[in-house]
Amino acid sequence: MGFVVEPAKPSRTTERRTVFLAGILGLGGSASECRLRNLTELGAMVECESTMPIGSTVIIARGELSATGEVKWSNGAQFGMKFSEKIDIEKWLVEPFTNTDASRKPVKRRLSPDSLPSGKDKEFPDDETIIARLAEELLYVSRIVEAVGVVLVSDPLLRLRHAASLQQLDIGQQMLSELARIVSSGDKVSSVSQVATGPMRGRLLRAKPI
Repeated sequence: MGFVVEPAKPSRTTERRTVFLAGILGLGGSASECRLRNLTELGAMVECESTMPIGSTVIIARGELSATGEVKWSNGAQFGMKFSEKIDIEKWLVEPFTNTDASRKPVKRRLSPDSLPSGKDKEFPDDETIIARLAEELLYVSRIVEAVGVVLVSDPLLRLRHAASLQQLDIGQQMLSELARIVSSGDKVSSVSQVATGPMRGRLLRAKPI
């Protein structure tokens, strides 16, 4: 355990994206599932089940993309790696996930008749409340889609036959999450400018028709 150290905090000169992306981690001929927690064109912070030795060479893959790099720091289930070559972050954000962790399930909601306004004695919510609830619903649907995707990709045959469809499902889940964030934001233009998916950001920021 002598190779476990606290993560260094070097100065950053490239954009860092906070993400939660499933992937495959390769080390010495073995492969396991992992999660990318942040990503730059030069490196990534990764979560996995094992502690990674500092200085080891690892490969991370997501869909058809892969990147090789060196472990720079390791702290329990998390480690930081520096890529041997720059990556295109936008491509990594839209590649299909390959996670088979079916334990992440959508959040259960509790609804009762009393929660729904009816009759003259019930006060209907205002627009601001409706917008907030729309954001909650979008996030809820996003989690349902993600959970369905997790189940589907756990089947190797489905992954082989329907890779393109699973990729679209993953993209749709990411878009729903982004929409939930935008709807709930007080500064929607600024939130749209932070959308990770380039095509979606472009559509939302396109000029108004004259």
